[in-house]
Amino acid sequence: MPVPRQTLGYLNHKWQMSGPVRPNQWSGVMEKSEIHDRVVRVTCEILGVDAETVKADSNFIYDLGAESTQSVQLVAGFEEEFDIDMDSEEALAVETIEKAVDFIEKYVNA
Repeated sequence: MPVPRQTLGYLNHKWQMSGPVRPNQWSGVMEKSEIHDRVVRVTCEILGVDAETVKADSNFIYDLGAESTQSVQLVAGFEEEFDIDMDSEEALAVETIEKAVDFIEKYVNA
């Protein structure tokens, strides 16, 4: 039987239908390459840059042109994408794609 796209709970027991199932909910571990791809996708959407220009060592501010408000949007975007709640101060201190992947990996694979 295939894994359902949404999890269903018993309504009689105060369980509600949750949103889409994230890959790490089923496997317990999300591959670093998937985290990287999703970080790049969110970064491209928020900063309006092409994925081809984003490298592992790309600096959000100096290489990708993020402004301070966009840095906050990136943190919010990553939290939404990965369904996590990060320490905002620590997250805003992350400067590169690679460091963002490592930082987010700690939360999704905790």
